[in-house]
Amino acid sequence: MTRRVDCLLEDPRLRLSPEAVEACIAAMDRGAPFPPPHGDLAIAFVGEARCRELHGRFYGDSSVTDVMTFPGDPGDRHAGDIAICPAVAAGEAAARGASFAEELTLYLVHGCLHLAGFRDGTPEEGAAMREAEAELTGLLAAAGAALPAEWHPAAAHP
Repeated sequence: MTRRVDCLLEDPRLRLSPEAVEACIAAMDRGAPFPPPHGDLAIAFVGEARCRELHGRFYGDSSVTDVMTFPGDPGDRHAGDIAICPAVAAGEAAARGASFAEELTLYLVHGCLHLAGFRDGTPEEGAAMREAEAELTGLLAAAGAALPAEWHPAAAHP
């Protein structure tokens, strides 16, 4: 599947190329054991203030969160939008003893799975989501397509 991936790198503390995001999405599209969402994607890596604003406006909760998905209209060839907060990934990676790049890749995978129809509202749905996340992150690692992201907390941010 060929799709356009628009990537917005809003948080200046994040070092990541849009091309790496496109390569990660392409690897998921090629290797996913389930149908990927059809259409183009828009992916934004946002700072905490923008995350609070989006989370409040669309989910009724103005706290900072890890990843938000907004389904698109397949009739318009738009699979959806994903907003990821790298600051959350940095904190969670440190708490879990994972690398920042692994955590950020997990958030992108999670958002794509939501757009593909996976849910995590019940224990059963959550278990299926975790299984699919593990499969996709393993696929990306094996393909060398995990996000090569770096976090620079001392950089200025909005």
